[in-house]
Amino acid sequence: MQSFEAEPQWKKGFLVLPIFGDLITILLAGLISGIICRYLRISSLVGLLIVGAVIGRGGLNLVASHGPELEQIAQTGVLLLLFAVGIEFSIDELTKLSKYALLGGTTQMLLVMFPLVAVLLILGVSIERTIVISAAVALSSTVLVYRTLVEWGQTNTPGGRRALAILLFQDLALIPLLLFMPVYSGSRSPGLVTGLLITGMAFAFATAVPLAHLIFNKWIIPFLIKVKSVELTMLFVLVILLLSCWLAQAVGLPPALGALAAGVSLSGTRLTKQLDALVFPFRETFGVVFFVSLGSFIDWRILWRDPFWLLMAIPLLLVLKGLAGGVALRTTGLTWRTSLGAATLLIPMSELSFVLLSEAARSQVLTAIEYERMLMVALASLIISSELFRHGQRLLRSEPTAHPAGDGAAVSSLDINKAIVVGLGPIGSLAASQLESRGVDVCLIDQSPVNLHPFAQQGFRTVCGDARQWETLFRAETQRAHLAVISVPDDGVAAAITRNVHQISPSCVIVVRCRYQSSRKVLHKAGAQVVISEESLTGDVLRRFIETSVLQLSKERSAVH
Repeated sequence: MQSFEAEPQWKKGFLVLPIFGDLITILLAGLISGIICRYLRISSLVGLLIVGAVIGRGGLNLVASHGPELEQIAQTGVLLLLFAVGIEFSIDELTKLSKYALLGGTTQMLLVMFPLVAVLLILGVSIERTIVISAAVALSSTVLVYRTLVEWGQTNTPGGRRALAILLFQDLALIPLLLFMPVYSGSRSPGLVTGLLITGMAFAFATAVPLAHLIFNKWIIPFLIKVKSVELTMLFVLVILLLSCWLAQAVGLPPALGALAAGVSLSGTRLTKQLDALVFPFRETFGVVFFVSLGSFIDWRILWRDPFWLLMAIPLLLVLKGLAGGVALRTTGLTWRTSLGAATLLIPMSELSFVLLSEAARSQVLTAIEYERMLMVALASLIISSELFRHGQRLLRSEPTAHPAGDGAAVSSLDINKAIVVGLGPIGSLAASQLESRGVDVCLIDQSPVNLHPFAQQGFRTVCGDARQWETLFRAETQRAHLAVISVPDDGVAAAITRNVHQISPSCVIVVRCRYQSSRKVLHKAGAQVVISEESLTGDVLRRFIETSVLQLSKERSAVH
């Protein structure tokens, strides 16, 4: 009998894992969602969550076959996003913001938890479930807020920084909640020795962050700058990120806090901007997987089975967290208007709330039905809050310093070291480089993220969007700019942008490049002080060429004959 050996795998081609089909489905859904959101001018995060619900278990059920593996890939997106949050804050800045984080974070969590505890106890919910549910609701989404602040160009504003400080406090508050989960479940008590040991290991992990920052800044970063190797720098970032997540898990902390610590340890160095830019493509890709996967957990059948409970819980959450966030931010020294505008950032429930709820369900503190309900409330808060952010931004814009007053503003109220460049073609890119080399803080605006990415890698502030829309110009802090360079290929678009920039900041010097000489009058009327016409420049160059080269060549030919 003839025997046949199995054909080697390498002869069959590359190994394709079953999960690849889910990844392709998710990324394709994210791509379609992004196109639709850009066309409808709505938040891309809302689109990702909704498209996840469409293809998830409550919809078409296209990505339900490989849940655990897909969940692990999605968690990578959370780790990279939290790493980006950590790298935004240097050790010195965290020290300065610590009073805001402690005061504002404590105020926000107590103002959310106390009313919820009272209501749930009146309704007859057990004290253990009450603590877990109220704590999960009090936590807010660091990942979603950071993505929104980056999209809006508000990460460096007082409201944005203090909101992030409160969110970091909430992330740290998750530690004792998880450590005492066995007490809530009644299954066992951790004991004094075990509790002290875990607390000590958590404290040692926290104190290791500034030590690691010192080592990196003194020896590792200078070496990477010296060798100028992108590959070594990228490998270094990945090793530190993964090692920090592993160590956090080893001492009983969520890996997400390890990613946050890794970012902080690498912040405030000469390579911070480059490190963030290197992680950017991976962060955005895995971020899409995370948000679409998150949306796929939405089960519309729960809404149909118990609509009244959800219809009562969601408005209560929005109002309670909005008011608590406003009061908390007010305690940090912001005005009421700014506090209420920034409070919308503290409304959505946190991605770490899922960790707490999942652990509570596993420990049988929450029943399966309670877990599903809370999951729906959390996901609904993420979707609704993405649109509430827009209203918060409008409230922030109505501040006196940001309002486009018709009678103009004094030049002394503007930062003369700030400029914006709209359009990153060859001319706009040259203008941006020249301004940056002279020490000007330049913010670049373009509709293409592909055009912006190389400049983001160099440390430029960038805003992706249509500069004809006021929201895009406000994200670029146009109201504080002293100079605006507008270099777009369409003269009509240039006139619309010029008009908006002039209305937002009447004292800003506006330089516009246009194609046709006939557009100069329109652009000057729109508010441009300097208009450079390609048609006029081309005519001047052609005239000089004729006067010098052509006439000289004619004279030489005449002399020969």
